[in-house]
Order: sequence, then structure tokens, then C-alpha cells
Amino acid sequence: MNILKLENISLKRNEKTLLNNISFELSSGEKMAILGKNGSGKSLLLQLIAGYISPSSGEIYRFGEKHGSSDLREIRKKMGFLGTSIKKYMNENEIVIEAVISGKYATIGKYDNYSKLDYEKAVYFLELVNCFHLKDRFFGNLSDGEKERILIARALINDPSLLLLDEPCSNLDIASRESFLEALENIFKFHKTISAIFVTHHTEEITSSFNKILILKNGRIFKAGNKNLLNEKDISEAFDIKVKIFEQLDRKWSIANLT
Repeated sequence: MNILKLENISLKRNEKTLLNNISFELSSGEKMAILGKNGSGKSLLLQLIAGYISPSSGEIYRFGEKHGSSDLREIRKKMGFLGTSIKKYMNENEIVIEAVISGKYATIGKYDNYSKLDYEKAVYFLELVNCFHLKDRFFGNLSDGEKERILIARALINDPSLLLLDEPCSNLDIASRESFLEALENIFKFHKTISAIFVTHHTEEITSSFNKILILKNGRIFKAGNKNLLNEKDISEAFDIKVKIFEQLDRKWSIANLT
């Protein structure tokens, strides 16, 4: 089943084309990584998919429903979104377990009495991302890595069919990044039917679960395919710098080759 379909999507602002002729499909259970340098259009594309902005031309189908002909409020209940904007607006004085439950209501802060089932689901997802021990802490007292894992649990509380991850590792140190990626792999292990789109600058963040790769350059699709695209030639061309790629721990690691 198609979770997502984009047909010839373009986005223009002030006469400038930011995304040009983007087309791809994502089926149930597929995981896609979107890779590209700064300004390539990755985060804009994710905002289009989430429905926060509308395309200038082209069509988007989410869960079989055409953009503009469906209730985005209902559509978003099937999507979990994790980006820097979410973390920025979280209440620093909110208890972690309640921060997770607030995802059910798509609010910043919990304004409804939650049920026993809500609590049990929040505990389940906190355990899945190895953060159950943090459930009674204040969100603002957590490290950046812990916050990111809490926000994954929050994004999952409504059992979304599609998880959207906008550069979730961008501000994390090495240990926090690896803990985050381990938690993400754990989610995919136990929830195989969930689809995901992961935006990143770094090849090494693309873990074994990701079976589709989309490389953007200057607002266009530069390459689309599988992890065979994570090679020195294609990544060097995409980032306009010569890189070396080596494989370790079933991941492709890239470094700039300045010699």
C-alpha cells in the first residue's frame, strides 16, 4: 500500500524555485533517508510531506488521499513528526511522561486528563527508546540526546503509519547520536510496518533499516535508489567535495578527502 506519493512537486518563493519536479513513492514499511548538503531542499521537502506548506505545483497523496482534498488534521494523526521546531516549543517544566502523552493530543503541554491506557502506551514507548528511567524528570533537565529520544516516544504515541525525522541528530554528540540511532532501530525492529523518512547530512546516520535513498541537490532529485548510492562518486558530486567512504558496523561513513 502506498503511504506517500509525490508527483512532479515544485515549490517557488519570491520567483525562486526551491524544489523542482520531485517525484517518488513510499510504501508501507519502507524507510527512506533523504541526503544532501545545506540548502538542497531536504527540510522543505519534509515540511511539504507533513502538510505544513503547500506545493506551488504537482500533487501529493498521503495514505491515498490527495492534498487539498483531505482533512490535514486527520491526516497528521497518522504521521509522527520530529524536528528542531518541536523541541524548541516543548515546555521545559513538563514531566517527561506527560510530555510523551501530550503527543496524543498534538499539543505542547497536556490539557486533558489521560487514561490508564495512555499512560501504559507512554511507558511502553519510553521503554522502547531506553528512557523509562526518565519518566518523572522535567523535560528541561534532560540532555539533548535524551530529549530527542523522548520526542520519538512522543511522536509514536498515536501509532503513526509514517514517521518524519528532520535532522534529529544535528545537535547531538557522538554518544547521544548512537543512543538515538539505537533507539530508532529498536522501534523499527518491533514496529516493522511503520514507514519512515529520515533527513540527514551524514551517510553514517543511515542505519541498516533504511532501504531507500533519495539524494537532493539544488532542489532537485540528484539520485534515487538504494544504499548503493552511498558511494564516493555520488556523494562527492552531491556535496561538491571529494569524499572517502568506508563501511563499518553495517553503515557507510564518509570523510572529506582534502589530499
